[in-house]
Amino acid sequence: MPASGSRFGMPGNNTCRIAIGIVLIFFAARTTLSQSRIRGSVDAYGSPTPLADVVIRVFNSNWVFLSEASTTTGTDGTFTSGTLSPGYYYLRAVPLYPQPYVASYWPEALEREEALQILVQAGIDTFGIRFDLVKGGFIRGTILRENELAVPACDLDLYTDQWKWITALTTTSGSNGDYIIGALPPGRYFLRADPAMDKYLQQRYWPQSYYREDAQLLTIYEGSDISDIDFSLPDAGLFSGKVLRDSGEPVGSCEIRVYDADWIQQPIHHAISDAQGVYQAFGLPAGQDFAEACPIDGSGDAREYYNDATNAADADLITIEILHSIPDIDFSLPEGNFDFNLDIRISSTHLTGGMPFSVDLDIRNDGTPQSSMPVFFLLELSGGFYFWPSWRLYHPPDEPFIDYAFSDLPSGSRTIPIFPEFTWPELGLPVTEAQFLSAITTRSFSSLASDVETISWSFQ
Repeated sequence: MPASGSRFGMPGNNTCRIAIGIVLIFFAARTTLSQSRIRGSVDAYGSPTPLADVVIRVFNSNWVFLSEASTTTGTDGTFTSGTLSPGYYYLRAVPLYPQPYVASYWPEALEREEALQILVQAGIDTFGIRFDLVKGGFIRGTILRENELAVPACDLDLYTDQWKWITALTTTSGSNGDYIIGALPPGRYFLRADPAMDKYLQQRYWPQSYYREDAQLLTIYEGSDISDIDFSLPDAGLFSGKVLRDSGEPVGSCEIRVYDADWIQQPIHHAISDAQGVYQAFGLPAGQDFAEACPIDGSGDAREYYNDATNAADADLITIEILHSIPDIDFSLPEGNFDFNLDIRISSTHLTGGMPFSVDLDIRNDGTPQSSMPVFFLLELSGGFYFWPSWRLYHPPDEPFIDYAFSDLPSGSRTIPIFPEFTWPELGLPVTEAQFLSAITTRSFSSLASDVETISWSFQ
C-alpha cells in the first residue's frame, strides 16, 4: 500500500503539475507569437554575387544597438535577425576588413540620417530586406608624435571634397598608432587627425597641414587600398575657463574662438561651453593668442574678448606653452546690455477667419546693437496658445519649442512690420476672449516666465 499510495495516493499534487504545465505552454505560445524576425540578403552592387560574413547590426527606433538581435550573413549572403518585438527598426550591413565593400544603412544610406525604418509586426517575419553594397577602398596609416611615439585612440575625421563630414566612416587609431578607415565609396576625400584634449597635440589635415586650406585630397577607386597615409602631430597647449553672466549664471553653448597675434582664427577643435559654462580650448601651438566668447545668436548676451573687453583693440593676449594647461581664462558677459521699449500697433476691430490685418512693432533699443534677436507672437484664444509664424498650438511642457522670427535690433528706434499683410488664422475657435502676446527673448526659449519680456493687448 505505501507503494500504491506514493504513485496514486496524491492525485491532487499530480493535478497541480498538469495545470501549471498548461499555463507555461500558454504563455510560451503567446510570447512566440508576439515576436518576429527580419530576413534578407546582402549582395555586391550590380551583380548577383552574395556577400558572406557581413555583420548585420540591428537598432531600435531610438538608435539603441540591439546586440542579441544582430547577426551575420551566411555563405549564400542571407541573414535572419534575432527575435524582435513589434515596432520599428533600423539595419546596417557592415562588411569586415579586408572585404572592400562600403557599409550601408538600409536601404542605400551611407549616413544614418538617410536610413529608413523597417516595420516589424507581431508574429510575422519581415522578408525581402536586401542590401546591395558598393565596392570601395581603404586608407591606412599611422599617427605618431613628433618624437615618433604612437598616438593611440586618436580620432580620424573624414570629409568629402566639399568639406561635408562623413560621420559614419570615422575611426580611431589603435594602441600602436595604426589606423584603417573604410571601405570608402569611390571619390575624393580630406582626412584629419584630431587628437583628444588630454593628448596635448595639435590636429593635422593630411599630409601635414594645421590649416584646412592647405589640406590635400586623397582619391579612392574601387578595390584601392592606400597605405602610408601617416600623421606626425606636434605638441600643443591649452587653456580653459568658464563663461558666466555678471550674476554668476553659467552660459552654455557659447563658442570660444581663438586668434593668433595677427588675428588669424586658429583651427582648433570646437571649444563650446557646457551647461555649467565650462569650456576647454586645446590643440594650440606655442605663441600668443586672443580669445573671444561668442554666445549663440539671439541669446541676448553680448560677445566679449578676454579680458573683459568689448572691442578687439582692448583684448589681452594669452601666452600658450606646449604641454601646459592655463586655467581660469574666464569670461563675464554683461547683463542688461540692451533695454527695449516696445509699442505695438493694431487696429481695434473684430477679426474673423480669413480677414486680412497688419501689425507693426516699434522698438527702441537704448543699449548695444543686437543681431538676430528672436521675435515671436503668441495668440491666446480661450486658454489655448498659438505661436506665429506657424500658428501651431502650444502644449507645455510637451512642446517646449516656440516659433519665432529673427530680426536685427540696432541702437535707437526701429519699426518692424511683423505682419505687413497677414490673414487672421482659421483656428475654428471663438475670438471673443482673444489677445496677442508679443515677446523678444533675453535668454532662451526654455520657458515663458523670466526668460522673456511680454507686451499684451486685447481688441473687440
